[in-house]
Amino acid sequence: MEDVEWYNVHPTFIYKRAPKKSSGQATRRNVAMWLGNHLRLAARKGFTASHVVNHLMSSGLDSDLADYFGLMSFGYHEELAECLHEFVSKRLLDHRLNGVAS
Repeated sequence: MEDVEWYNVHPTFIYKRAPKKSSGQATRRNVAMWLGNHLRLAARKGFTASHVVNHLMSSGLDSDLADYFGLMSFGYHEELAECLHEFVSKRLLDHRLNGVAS
């Protein structure tokens, strides 16, 4: 803002940037990257799927995870745990088979 030059501007004109609008896509992308990194590290450490799911559910990001998996935000806890267990099991197996966990 300091290197911008304004010409013929009314003296009462105040330049102010509009606040950045939050987009759901950025949040979902961050959750996806966090979840992927977490699963890769868990596969490397040899954690079980149930251990990882318990850790994910206690992380405090369960509402963001529910949104990422497209679950309803009310009464999603059991459904999220089942969905996460299926997803985590598959991804941990994929990481181990592809040699990412070594």
